[in-house]
Amino acid sequence: MHANLKSNFLAPMDRKVLVILIGQFAIIAGLGVKIYTMGKATAPVLVAEAPVERERSKIRRPTPSTEGNQTKRMSAPTGDTAHPKPFDPTQARELLDRNREEIKNLNLRAEKAQSIIRLLCLNGYVAEAWELIDHEFGVVRSRELEAYFKYAAPSPAEVIARMNGLDDGDRGSALKGYLGSFTADEFAVLELNSFNFENRHERGALIRTFKDLLRAVGDEEDPVGGHALAGSLLEKAAKLTAENKLALADLGTLLDLDKSQDGFAHWAALTALPDGMRKADPPYTGVQAALMRKMAREDPERLMTITTTAGAPEARFMHIAFAEWLDADNASATQWYESRQESFTVGQKDCAAVAFLRACVANGEYENALKWYDTIVGAGWRSALAYEQRNALNGLKKNAAKQSGP
Repeated sequence: MHANLKSNFLAPMDRKVLVILIGQFAIIAGLGVKIYTMGKATAPVLVAEAPVERERSKIRRPTPSTEGNQTKRMSAPTGDTAHPKPFDPTQARELLDRNREEIKNLNLRAEKAQSIIRLLCLNGYVAEAWELIDHEFGVVRSRELEAYFKYAAPSPAEVIARMNGLDDGDRGSALKGYLGSFTADEFAVLELNSFNFENRHERGALIRTFKDLLRAVGDEEDPVGGHALAGSLLEKAAKLTAENKLALADLGTLLDLDKSQDGFAHWAALTALPDGMRKADPPYTGVQAALMRKMAREDPERLMTITTTAGAPEARFMHIAFAEWLDADNASATQWYESRQESFTVGQKDCAAVAFLRACVANGEYENALKWYDTIVGAGWRSALAYEQRNALNGLKKNAAKQSGP
């Protein structure tokens, strides 16, 4: 009887335990499926992995090509272009489609698309890369064009042919990529006669290229070589300015980026400019006036010798150079003038008087300023300095009012 009771009592319990265990296994299995599904849904988007960057070896400046008056790249663009990762147009198209569908951040999508076009070009699929460039205007298309023209290694003729069908903004992106594919050595001798730089986007690409290269050539390990290369780049910029492919103000900006800051060398670079362009430069606030002030700080006596040389183009900036010297070292500048004024022409004495007048007004020496004004002979100068004369007169009135006040 006890045996039967025990058997009848355990049977239901065994069934209950079995049901509980089966339920637990079902829950665990369900969780496992859910975790797997979530992991699959959040897997990172497949993107083209850019080749590992490697340092470019330094090269000597190449000799300009005489064939077709064109200079070709003397080295590969920055990056591991010698052994690109295997990549083909099918993969590229699939990645571009997936990135377009799955990446909502436009800048990130543009970055990935640029990398895909880059890899495709490096693997030799240049024609296919061109066909895969986004047809919609925007940042994605812009970055893809930049990658294509940088890594497809087109000739100047091919660049121009491709650019002919592009709008102004796209032409700027194309030139940014193409010009950015050259080292400073290569760019310094690159023939650009075929390019007109017709719009602000194209000129912007040219200016950015110069800026990037000038910032890069300041090699602390080889400052002499870096300065020489910077000089070559600035000479090229001056030549392009003379051809109206850059504005004189743009050239001034590039001169300021040169780490050598050699004002006399910068002035020499301006000799490539036509006389008409140099005369059109604002006489007091222009690029040449700024260089005069820079040279006056570097070596004032050397500069004054140049500006007082009869017939020198620098002579028309004598008053600016001397005023800068007076501001930096009034005693030395005054002594230099007093020891040489007897040999000065009337025009040179007027230039010196202009500088003294402005220095006196700036220092509050209004009475002396008016005395210098009275020594000026040239009618043009007297008219141009009417503002400084009024300032001096007003300064005297204010000083007199203070002295007579309570």
